[in-house]
Amino acid sequence: MSTPLLELELVNAYYDKSHILQDVSLAVDAGEVVALLGRNGSGRSTTLKAIMGLITVKMGTIRFNGKTITSKAPFDLAKLGIAFVPEDRRIFPNLTVGENLRLAAQFLERGRGLLRPIASSKLALQRVDELVERFRLERKLDELAGFLSHGEQRRLEIAVALAARPRM
Repeated sequence: MSTPLLELELVNAYYDKSHILQDVSLAVDAGEVVALLGRNGSGRSTTLKAIMGLITVKMGTIRFNGKTITSKAPFDLAKLGIAFVPEDRRIFPNLTVGENLRLAAQFLERGRGLLRPIASSKLALQRVDELVERFRLERKLDELAGFLSHGEQRRLEIAVALAARPRM
């Protein structure tokens, strides 16, 4: 039996005094796709925020690739290869689509556990080209991201998250 890529074990998290997540456990293997389903207020977003260190986990354990990551900072989780696309838009609206993608590809490549600029890297530029094609953003490269439609902004956000080739 292999180690799950992501594992939550009896995770409990709160917003102030409100106990939102109660003993949540799940495991996700590499290459597996898992969907969290439930009505509004059921804890789907809170589970993701707990994984990403955006809220405090008061009890329980979160592991990624066998290592405990409970309450680690989002920046540290990005270095480990975890990407997160939140519900609110997280792009640079005053940069073009191309600039958003190049910035992500430049500064999110992982190397020896550090994030480092790779401005002249052919690999980074190749990755941007792949994402532009995959998310059908070719005709939008020179447009300011803030002027894209909601759907186009969401596609850009996902492309930016994938620029670093995250493991999850």
